[in-house]
Amino acid sequence: MLLSVENVTFRYPKAASDALRGVFLSVSDGQWAVLCGLSGCGKSTLLRLIKRELAPFGQMSGLILFDGKTACKTALSKGSGNRPLPDSGSQDAASEENDTVLSDRDAATGIGIVLQDPESQIVTDEVWHELAFGLENLGLPSDTIRRRVAEMASFFGIESWYHRKTYELSGGQKQLLNLASALVMNPRLLLLDEPTAQLDPIAATEFRNVLTRINRDLGVTILMAEHRLEDVLPLADRIFLMDSGSIASAGTPAEVAQYLYAHSHPMAEALPAATRVYFAITGRSAGSGETTPAGDTAMPFTVRDGRALLTKHARESDIFRKPRSEGAPISGEIALEARDLRFRYAKQSPDVLSGATISLHAGEHYCLLGGNGSGKTTLLSLLAGLTKPYAGSIRLFNRKMTSFGPGELYRNNLALLPQQPRDVFVEKTIREDLQNAFRRMENEPAMQQLCERLRITDILDSHPYDVSGGELQKAALAKVLASRPKVLLLDEPTKGIDVRGKHELAGLLDELREEGLAVLSVTHDAEWAAEHADRCGLLFDGEVISEGLPGTFFADNAFYTTAANRMARGIIDGAITVGDVIDSCCRTCDDTAEVSL
Repeated sequence: MLLSVENVTFRYPKAASDALRGVFLSVSDGQWAVLCGLSGCGKSTLLRLIKRELAPFGQMSGLILFDGKTACKTALSKGSGNRPLPDSGSQDAASEENDTVLSDRDAATGIGIVLQDPESQIVTDEVWHELAFGLENLGLPSDTIRRRVAEMASFFGIESWYHRKTYELSGGQKQLLNLASALVMNPRLLLLDEPTAQLDPIAATEFRNVLTRINRDLGVTILMAEHRLEDVLPLADRIFLMDSGSIASAGTPAEVAQYLYAHSHPMAEALPAATRVYFAITGRSAGSGETTPAGDTAMPFTVRDGRALLTKHARESDIFRKPRSEGAPISGEIALEARDLRFRYAKQSPDVLSGATISLHAGEHYCLLGGNGSGKTTLLSLLAGLTKPYAGSIRLFNRKMTSFGPGELYRNNLALLPQQPRDVFVEKTIREDLQNAFRRMENEPAMQQLCERLRITDILDSHPYDVSGGELQKAALAKVLASRPKVLLLDEPTKGIDVRGKHELAGLLDELREEGLAVLSVTHDAEWAAEHADRCGLLFDGEVISEGLPGTFFADNAFYTTAANRMARGIIDGAITVGDVIDSCCRTCDDTAEVSL
């Protein structure tokens, strides 16, 4: 067994409860394992304990073994340096202990890690130096470093941007660079903490393809923490479901999928579209405990298998070919309008935006998609008044953006949730930040209600850096909503949020939109946009080149669309969500079954 986690319990300093509770987990050499669960269940904490150089401060019990040696077993504290200590003070005991303890060098080289934020691991300013940085710290000979860097650059196809500055890279390139920098150390185990959360669909697909080659061609063992199971479940050998700091279920993808569905677990909605449709049309009832025999190979996970399932179902029974029901576009007062925006970061650099035009109506939710580096975040920065275009105009409620003073613009008018939610926090606890924000707006009584709505009351006394990415995202949203804006700009609002949190976020936005709030979301989450947006657009080559209602926008796309649409195309016309497919296949499905999927 390459990795063994034995009865590990961990608590953060001053926390009221344990982040991990008696975790048992094992991963064999060469396996691809996926660690899934709702936000805050302990996935990131467990990965950081396995990679002991990143282990958080706190109290730990239990044992983590890597290749039969102790990687981490003692209580962690600021003074311990996160290293396992001998049980005895004698020299003989210490010598014996050192034989079974993973050395610092083996820990650094044997276990690699890639985090959620592509920029959080880059430490140098040039690509070639980033690849060589870890090897240089090991003190390897120059010839060895150059050979291994060249080999890794060739494997990843990095040659064309080998000499570029790291800050010039797209999000997808940065994450590939992080992966290459980890693999150049020749690790046996690769830890991944939601590595595609900030990547567009095409970059995410390329990243997963590289991981497949690494696992199958190089034999590197993978343990990946992930909320979105659509694309990783077909690749995995083993799944571990975490719930409230413990392992609730472990087994093959089919076995864990059965557990999720039979127990009506919220993560069942994160299962691949093909799997959710399979459960619906085979007539199994959520919560009944009914399961398919172990080893059932009929359960589909991929779009290809899902299409085969729908084709078979269409031959054997009628499919109700109901066109997707969509209302007319929201009209009325234009809350925010930008025309012919042009922007570049330096005089000699090319335009990032070259004529972007977009409008947002009061009460509307507009989702803007596009590739990494296409200019979506730049556009939000312009619309929020943080930067200025060199050409074009922006109007907020038919008033020029430049006519607003800073205090007036961001008070009861406009708010921005940035891509990095840490940027909005300045205090030592989330509670202090939120209290200050709501107090400034003389709206303090609303704070508790909003925190309860977002399920973040348990983390209010935590430091912003000590909570999961999804929890921090929701806390940051609570802070920007304190100003009660009429226009809300969201940059990747579902990043790091589990499927339950996404529904809660959509419900909250719907309530606010009924009061007239206009929402513009920049997102890579096509499923979320298809289900909750009133209108969608695609930013490409500096312009918004396509706009439309979700049914029209996603219908013919190959990559910027949903798995349900790819699966049903040509079989159920107009279906873009799992709900659309199930409605067409299962007219007799009751409301409870539909919601559970």
